[in-house]
Amino acid sequence: MNIFLFNSETEGSLILTEAPAGRVVLRIAGAPQIPDGDYAPSQVIVPGEAPSTAAEYVFDWAILKCRTDAGIEAAQRYLRQWPAGPQAEAEEIRQAQIARDLLLQTAETLNASNPSLDQLSPDELRDFIHDLIDRLADEPPESAAAMIIRMRLKLAVTLLGGFAE
Repeated sequence: MNIFLFNSETEGSLILTEAPAGRVVLRIAGAPQIPDGDYAPSQVIVPGEAPSTAAEYVFDWAILKCRTDAGIEAAQRYLRQWPAGPQAEAEEIRQAQIARDLLLQTAETLNASNPSLDQLSPDELRDFIHDLIDRLADEPPESAAAMIIRMRLKLAVTLLGGFAE
């Protein structure tokens, strides 16, 4: 089994593969700042203030992106080797895919009705920010629309700040 999570000539590769004795490992090769080798789920790949384990990479790959059945099965086998770590069970994957699809649909709808921010004058940008704040007040705080509106709002405020400089 060789399931590629990531493969780039310049950024290296991350592969779920079978090691001796049937154990699934995350094989990393050629990635900047990460030593080449086979990693168990609990091993820290990126040390520092916010360390990242190998399991986190595999979990994110399995949950956040549409994968084949073989890829999901390999990720689940890998993650189950560390019961205390993150797991990517079928219901979590299904919920993540629904959320991702909803987020993409919401983004498309909102972006279709919004102007290109970099083409607005400072006064138009201020009006747009006020409109976004009004729209945000009408959305449930944890909704996908609210999240996207907050992102657009941050971008608009940043662009407006650029005019002030």
